[in-house]
Amino acid sequence: MNDKRHPEIEVSPISGRFARSGIAVDVRIYRANPSGEDASWTLEIVSEEGMSRICGNTFPTDHDAFSLFYRLIEKEGIGALLEE
Repeated sequence: MNDKRHPEIEVSPISGRFARSGIAVDVRIYRANPSGEDASWTLEIVSEEGMSRICGNTFPTDHDAFSLFYRLIEKEGIGALLEE
């Protein structure tokens, strides 16, 4: 089914588990309705405890989304991404 209530979801192949400094997170990069007008990518980071943080921006490519994730952990550390 492909309608507004049940959009098609495409998960990027660069999504996956990422660990640094003893902290592991799931990096989820996906887009809803990839064949539609807005085919931008969303970045979501999920902690081992299940806490989810979705980036407020969307990205033109999945690599752009991952680049932001990587720049943030280089600058602030992976733990900072999970703080409220």
